[in-house]
Amino acid sequence: MIDVKKVDGQILHEVDHPLKSLEIPVELQIDWAKRYQNMQYHTLLHVLSGYMFSQFAALATSSQIEKDYARLELTFPSELPGEITAEKIEEAVNKLLETPHDVKIDTISRDEAEKRAGIIKTTVSLLPPSLSEIRTVEIEMIDEQACGGTHLKNTREIKGFSILQMKKRGKTRMKIKLQLKNQIDELKRQ
Repeated sequence: MIDVKKVDGQILHEVDHPLKSLEIPVELQIDWAKRYQNMQYHTLLHVLSGYMFSQFAALATSSQIEKDYARLELTFPSELPGEITAEKIEEAVNKLLETPHDVKIDTISRDEAEKRAGIIKTTVSLLPPSLSEIRTVEIEMIDEQACGGTHLKNTREIKGFSILQMKKRGKTRMKIKLQLKNQIDELKRQ
């Protein structure tokens, strides 16, 4: 398989060779190491955005997970205090990650979701109006928000991270990197 994309509401899998018929079954395999790393980054982005929301009322404007790092872009209701540095945020969030926090997935009605303060921590609501049920992700005592992505079961699976770069120009952009040393070997032993 080369790619997966959503076109006109349908999920399409692009394969590396032509199929003789659309009726022939195919077998797909998940690259577990890649998916697990994506789950770690995705959960870490929730932890970071939850922390930044609770401490500074920051809202996420975008995020992106790349092969070797992730990016989180935030906007603040007022100027981020100058004494808040990448090092201080990194230290505070890594300290937060020292305690394991369960990650819980739930589905609630749209009405209930709209009543919960902070369920949307982005500058715009990405929830299509047609959704009557909303999937939520709660990281106990850190974050709760609507999300359809893949996540870890507990934050103890994040072994720490570093903020590689933090730029403040209107929006604040953080480039982060997980500490992945020995995690793939640890994953294979499980």
